[in-house]
Amino acid sequence: MLALEGVEVRYGGLIALRDVSLQVNQGEVVAVIGPNGAGKTTLFKAVSGVVPLVAGSIRLEGEPIERLSPALRPHRGIAHVPEGRQVFGDLTVEENLQLGTVALRDPREAGRALQRCYDLFPVLWERRQQLAGSLSGGQQQMLAIGRGIASHPRLLMLDEPSMGLAPTIVDTIFESVQRLNRDEGLTVLIVEQRAIEAIEICDRGYVLSTGEVVMRGTRAELLADKNLREAYLGA
Repeated sequence: MLALEGVEVRYGGLIALRDVSLQVNQGEVVAVIGPNGAGKTTLFKAVSGVVPLVAGSIRLEGEPIERLSPALRPHRGIAHVPEGRQVFGDLTVEENLQLGTVALRDPREAGRALQRCYDLFPVLWERRQQLAGSLSGGQQQMLAIGRGIASHPRLLMLDEPSMGLAPTIVDTIFESVQRLNRDEGLTVLIVEQRAIEAIEICDRGYVLSTGEVVMRGTRAELLADKNLREAYLGA
């Protein structure tokens, strides 16, 4: 579904991503892990078009998208849930979710899309008329994910969904991701610092370090790698 080949991104003279190649197949959950400054968020920004490529290509279902404007990429089926949630605090929960339906080609699907979000996160239904800025951090993360899936994406990209959340909320978030993948076949690319949790829910994973892919493998291969556990999992 998604393929990056030789991607390079620079900020000024600094190389943020160097010769990054990865692939996400239809129906997979793929994790990207690594320390702070590894280039994980930059990778997502490259896919969503926020930062330009110096070199390389990005293809979605075989079609090149690296020259496609960021505004058009959601219409191609990409939903990017950024780190830090970034909900619109002065809008209600429902208004935030409605923004996610803008990419739908058929406006009649909006109602079904909202119901899908409420089924996944019932607390959002209970608080649908509440201002998003008054929600707890965990509820805001649920709202951010809900806004992402409201567009019925083919690829959902989650950037640090566990950031700043209590372990019980993190479990809820990850369980929801697994449910979307298992029940609906949604393809998910997830960036996480909580490496063990991310690897446990993924089919395959990549390890980034200083802008380069330094390891890749299946869930079993990554969990079994002693060097990886020592470097990233603390075990």
